[in-house]
Amino acid sequence: MANKRRYIVVAVAVLLTTGATQAAEWSCVRGPLQAEGDVAAQLHDATAEKVVEEAPHLGAIARIYADLSKSRKQIRRLRIEWLFSADPDRLFYRDALFSFAWSESDNAAWIESDGTNRQAAQQQQRLMDVFASHADRSAFMDFMKARVRTPPLVELYETSGMAISAERAKLDRCFE
Repeated sequence: MANKRRYIVVAVAVLLTTGATQAAEWSCVRGPLQAEGDVAAQLHDATAEKVVEEAPHLGAIARIYADLSKSRKQIRRLRIEWLFSADPDRLFYRDALFSFAWSESDNAAWIESDGTNRQAAQQQQRLMDVFASHADRSAFMDFMKARVRTPPLVELYETSGMAISAERAKLDRCFE
């Protein structure tokens, strides 16, 4: 009987500790994840501005693409936040933040969980539709393909990449 009580006490202690660790992990992850998203948003805006400087006629599509890219980052962050509350065991290591398996049922539950999620998903779909049907889409993609390795864009990507690497290093420490 004494052994049975001891196992119950240990099991309760493990459960309490696990819950505290998950909360600590989210509090650790939130800042670097948001900062990484902010860096990416700045990169997308700066890239659109570079396109406008070189090819003003592609300005509208460049801004749409920047908005779409920022929307994707926002949705990824919102999904990770939701997973931390709904199913934190799926995010037990850092790389899971960037490669979690996302099902249709996850998407439905995520959208239903918060009006912000529904609005973000609707906004992303609108941006995807506008981008896909834009008359300058092909010209924009050709322009980006031709310029992606040129100094102005390479410098932007390198600077942003260093900042994102610094935030990912902070994320690494959250999972140690």
